[in-house]
Amino acid sequence: MTILGNHTVGETRDFIRAAEYRINKNVQQWQRIKSFRLRPPTAAEFTDQEQTDREMEAFLKNWTSVRDRETLLMTASMIAAGLAPTSVVPAESSFKAVTGALQVREPHFKEIEQHIDAEAARLGLTPTDLKGIPSQNTADVDFAALRKLDAAIKEGEDAAKKANEAVGKAAKSNVGLMVGGAIVLVLGGGVLAKVYL
Repeated sequence: MTILGNHTVGETRDFIRAAEYRINKNVQQWQRIKSFRLRPPTAAEFTDQEQTDREMEAFLKNWTSVRDRETLLMTASMIAAGLAPTSVVPAESSFKAVTGALQVREPHFKEIEQHIDAEAARLGLTPTDLKGIPSQNTADVDFAALRKLDAAIKEGEDAAKKANEAVGKAAKSNVGLMVGGAIVLVLGGGVLAKVYL
């Protein structure tokens, strides 16, 4: 998924698109949950609801800021790169910033998802539907190069195997046996001559 150890603009854009899809689905579920909070919650439920709401609001504020800033930086990179495709322009710092917004900075998005899922289950709502999450569309240059290298290695291994089989067949053929026998006779005769002379 990288080129020379760096994630590319294309990969980072794909990652942002997939994350944005997942976040939007969870926001929709969170809005549904809030509309179903009709009865007065118990003290524990109130604390959980308040925590989920506070974490989601803080996460969305940070996520929007990071997403917009990194998208702008990647756009500037693409303008500077001219006609280079997005699959070869490095964007490692943007990828790390997006990953940080999702997985490093508190609250973690995964924990918020778990809180939303738990509250939805308590309210009897269907789980968050994440079907249709966008896939990676950007070509992976390093992976393509590795596939070519693997194909070349396999081709070399196949050629070596065929050559080995050909040598084995030649050695077992009548001509191969006669040549082998002649070599043994000559070598044996040479040894005998050295030993007895």
